Amino acid sequence: MSLNLDNVNKLREQFRSAGGTAPAPGAAGYSNLLNPTTAAGTITVGVVATKILDVNEGRFYAVIVNDSAQAIYIAFSPNPVLNRGIRINANGGTLVIGLSGDIPHLGVVYAIAAAPSVVTVVES
Repeated sequence: MSLNLDNVNKLREQFRSAGGTAPAPGAAGYSNLLNPTTAAGTITVGVVATKILDVNEGRFYAVIVNDSAQAIYIAFSPNPVLNRGIRINANGGTLVIGLSGDIPHLGVVYAIAAAPSVVTVVES
């Protein structure tokens, strides 16, 4: 899907019709495609499910970088499983999601790892 306003609006409508909820424009956690605000931080992912991103209907992109020495696994449900789902390799493996990313996902993102692992997350 190419990125244009019609496709952005279609993706948002699909998200809403699937039961997704998101912050209202101007509320905390909302970013505007025309005036993005970038949030960045590090999160420790462990052996239990760890939420690394909240729902954000205004997500233009989110970059998840694995800064640890072991792979982590990403899921779009609260039950990620080791060796299943989207693998982000160790030592700089990266995943880009959102309207301009590899996967057009605006919902919650969870991760799990075999041992405590640090990821860096940037969202706009």
